[in-house]
Amino acid sequence: MAVVVRPQQALGRPGTPVIPAGWQQAHGAVAAKTMTAIVNLRNPGSTSTFNPTGRRTEYTPLAAYATAQAARVQAQTSRAVQPGKEQAEETLQVAGYLVTITLDRPADQEPAAGDLVDVTASDDPLLTGRTLKVADVVRGSLRFERDLFCTLVDPAEAPA
Repeated sequence: MAVVVRPQQALGRPGTPVIPAGWQQAHGAVAAKTMTAIVNLRNPGSTSTFNPTGRRTEYTPLAAYATAQAARVQAQTSRAVQPGKEQAEETLQVAGYLVTITLDRPADQEPAAGDLVDVTASDDPLLTGRTLKVADVVRGSLRFERDLFCTLVDPAEAPA
């Protein structure tokens, strides 16, 4: 009978690393498998062109700088509604979402606060086709995915 010796991980012991090399890449691949939504990332704003036939200016949203990105979109129940803010004697409610995307992107495709996230496909028909606005981007070391805290853009007030 052959004896099989299993390799032991000595992580954290004196003279060894606490976190193994490749940890971010290994965990990032697993996290990516949980991303069931598809999103496009774009800067806010639009280009305008004057239509002489209709005698009006037409606005086209800026093109996405990252398309068909795998994502996980979750409503934040503990933060789903900001504490009521009063404006004109009415309480405003702002929906909060955590949008998680992979880290493997070029530096020019890193989202920033104010950018827009267009949800092009998801398993929630009420979310597909909606636009979210990035309120904050989580940064840090030893990460295996990029977290974006977003708010839902009201379709009537959607920036072009």
